[in-house]
Amino acid sequence: MLEKYENEYTGFSSVLKNIKLAQDLGSLNESLRILAVVSGSEVDKKNWEYRLQKTNRYLFNKNGSTHIVSLQEKIGEKIRAGNFLGTLLAYQKMKEKTRNRHIDIREHVCLFGMMIGRGERMSPFTQIEGDRKPAIKVSSAHIKIAKTMFPLTAIEEALYYFVPVVRYLESRGFRGVLNKWGDETEIPSIDLSFHGRKEETLKGCDLIKFVSVVKVTEVLAEQKDWVFYDNENNMLAQLPRNKMEVIINELSTLGIPVHEDGSVYAGLSLGPVAISYPVLEILCDIFEDEMVKKGVHIDFDPYFLMALLMNESSMDNVDVEADKGLKELLKLVPDFFQKVKAVKQEFERRYRRKLRIKVFDLGSNVYWADIGQHAAMREKFLSLNEDTPKGYIARTLEKLPHTRDNNGNIIVNSEWEPGINIKNSVIVNSRLRGRGTITDSVVKDSEISNPELDRCFIVLSVRTGGKTLLSEDSGIYGSIGDKDIVLKEKMRSGTLLLEDDACDLMIQEETNLRDRENNYNKPIHKNPLSFKEAFDRMFGVSMNELEKRRLKRINEVRR
Repeated sequence: MLEKYENEYTGFSSVLKNIKLAQDLGSLNESLRILAVVSGSEVDKKNWEYRLQKTNRYLFNKNGSTHIVSLQEKIGEKIRAGNFLGTLLAYQKMKEKTRNRHIDIREHVCLFGMMIGRGERMSPFTQIEGDRKPAIKVSSAHIKIAKTMFPLTAIEEALYYFVPVVRYLESRGFRGVLNKWGDETEIPSIDLSFHGRKEETLKGCDLIKFVSVVKVTEVLAEQKDWVFYDNENNMLAQLPRNKMEVIINELSTLGIPVHEDGSVYAGLSLGPVAISYPVLEILCDIFEDEMVKKGVHIDFDPYFLMALLMNESSMDNVDVEADKGLKELLKLVPDFFQKVKAVKQEFERRYRRKLRIKVFDLGSNVYWADIGQHAAMREKFLSLNEDTPKGYIARTLEKLPHTRDNNGNIIVNSEWEPGINIKNSVIVNSRLRGRGTITDSVVKDSEISNPELDRCFIVLSVRTGGKTLLSEDSGIYGSIGDKDIVLKEKMRSGTLLLEDDACDLMIQEETNLRDRENNYNKPIHKNPLSFKEAFDRMFGVSMNELEKRRLKRINEVRR
C-alpha cells in the first residue's frame, strides 16, 4: 500500500518522515527553543499564552525548555500591520521579552506564528471559538494533559509540524526569525532530517523565501505569487498574481522553459519567510515610523520582496498605474521604494556586501491542510476516511490506525448501540445512541443520537434526544442541542454560546462571505443574528469562559 502511495504522491515517504521527525524532536528535547505567537487583541494574547503553556511540553520540548512568547499585533491606535510590519513589531517585542528572561536569541531560529485576521470566511465556527479561527480544533483528542485528552487547534498543528523546517535552517547555519504566516498545516515533501550534520550552507544568508515548484494553472496564477530563482537558489524576482497567460509570458521572458504541451513549472510562493537578525535590525530602523503609524500595513508578498529584488533603475521606472495593489501601497507609504533602497544601502554599508536572498523549495507535493474556507475544512475532515496518500497522512497526523474492520470502518475509543449501522466511516472518541445509519462519514469527539449520515462530518458536537440528519458534504462543529438537526447538502451548523443564551447558526458551504453587506452583516438562512453581530458579541470572551459555557450547555441537553 505504501509503495502504491509513493507512486501516486511524489514525496509521500518524506512527508511521513517529517511528521515523525516533528514528534521525535520533542521527545528528544531537540525541538525549537523559542516560539512567538502574534494575535490581534490583548485577550487573545493572554489566551494563547495560557493555552500554549499548557500544551508546550506535549508539542515541543518535553522538558519545557521551549520558551513561549505571546504578543499582540496592535500598538497604540494601530490595529493592523500586515505580516511584514507585524513581523518587525513582533521581533522588537520578542527581543524585550527574551532579554528579560535572559535568553540569547542569536544562536537560534525563532518561529513566529502569525494569527492575524477576523476569520470571516469560517463563520460561524470562528465566532463559536470566541472569534479565533486558529482555535478551531482540527484533530481528534489525542494529547493527554493531566488525565484529559486534548485535540489540537489549527495553529498548534501548523506550528508543531513546521518545527523540522526550523531545525533544518539552524543545522545549516541560518540565524533569524521564521515567519509562519497563517494556520495552515504545511509539511514539506523533501527529507528534512539533518542527523546532526552541520553543513552551514545557509550561514550568512539574509532572507529565505519558501516555494513549491508546481505547474502554473489558471486558478493558481490568479491566487498566488510566483518566484524566479537561479540554479544556486538565489532569488531573482517575484511576480504578483495575475492571469495565467501574463504569468507564463513573464516567466518565459525570465528564462523559465515552456514544455511542448504548453505547460510551465515554477516556484509557487508559500507563506513562510525567514529573515536574519542583522536584516531585521535594519528593517526596524528604516520602517520605524510605519511600524507605529495608524492605517499603514505592509505584507512581505508580493511588493516588499519584489522591491527588494529590483535594481534602482527598475524601482524608478515601475509602472504604478498598471498594478492596483502597488498603487494602494504607495498611497499608504509614498516613499516605499526609497525606504527599500535605504535598507539595501545600509546593509551594504554595515556588512560590505549585498543582501543574500535565497529560495528554499519545500517540494512539489507539500502536504497542505487548511481551514480558511468551508470547502477546505470539509476536505480536511473527510480526508481521514480516504484510502489515498492524503488520507494516510491525515490519519498519521491524528495518530489513528489505517486498518479497517469487516464493514470498512476505522473505529477508535468509541461506543455505539446495536440499532446503529456503520459502514465505511471513521469514528473517534465518540458515543452513538439510538438507531440509524452512518455511511462514508467522519465523527470525532462527539455524542450523537439517531444518526442518518451520508458522507458528512461531525466534530466536537453533542446532539441528544432528537435526530441527527446530515446530507452529503454537510457537517456540524461545536453543535450542542437536544432537538432534531437536519442539514441539506453542503450545509454547516454550530452552536453559538452567548453569555445568557445559545443558538444554532447555519451557513451553506459556497456562501460568499466576502459579500459583507448581504451575507455577513445581515442574518441569513433564518439565523437569529448576523455573523457580524455574533462576532461582536463573542469578542473578548476567553477560552476558559468558552469552556465553562460549553460544559454548562452540555449538561443542560443531557438532562
